Amino acid sequence: MAKLSKKILPLLVKLKDKGVTEINVDFSGSGDSGDIDDIYIHVNGEQLGWQIDEKRNYISDEQEDQLRNEMYEFIDSAIEGRDWVNNDGGFGSVTIYLNSMTADVDYNQRTVEEHSWSNIEIFDI
Repeated sequence: MAKLSKKILPLLVKLKDKGVTEINVDFSGSGDSGDIDDIYIHVNGEQLGWQIDEKRNYISDEQEDQLRNEMYEFIDSAIEGRDWVNNDGGFGSVTIYLNSMTADVDYNQRTVEEHSWSNIEIFDI
């Protein structure tokens, strides 16, 4: 089952201490690459970006990179072998609940169906 490494725990505790209740991570991939598209936090029921308020700088660029790297591995493990980065890929979101240190993962796989028909008679004769 998916787990974050314990090295990210101090960052999550710091965010919780600053009043952050949730972290939302949107991700998508196709071709041969995947990306963490957006990361948002929830403070007092309001969704914010990381650097909204200079006085309450929630996270440094280095810490954001650390979280993004952790999320790649977490997503790979959480979606249990599905391939979100290659071919048509997939997309979804992860919500981390800091009060309970749990997460929800929503994932959508893009698929292509191919059909072909041969030797179809084009007249009733």
